[in-house]
Amino acid sequence: MIRCLIALSCLVSASAFGSKKFEDRKARMIDHLTQKIGHFEEAKTCAESAADKAALKACRKALKDANKALKASRKADKMKRMEAKDKKDEEPTDKPEEE
Repeated sequence: MIRCLIALSCLVSASAFGSKKFEDRKARMIDHLTQKIGHFEEAKTCAESAADKAALKACRKALKDANKALKASRKADKMKRMEAKDKKDEEPTDKPEEE
């Protein structure tokens, strides 16, 4: 029983430390999925209103272009996060030791 309580308290404390990072990642994922769903809904509307092969082809091209732009945006965001992490890692956190 005591072992279970200790294990549970360790899990709770570990999740509290990583919760901000988790929440940020979760928010980014939800935002990405929302954008992608929007693109698919636009493509569906476009395809439903297409009268011929050329119009349907234009719908597909518009979807591909939208997804390509979304991917480029995500890649740029990722690079910014990586650069910020690198800067954070480069900053000295310890005080110089005095002898």
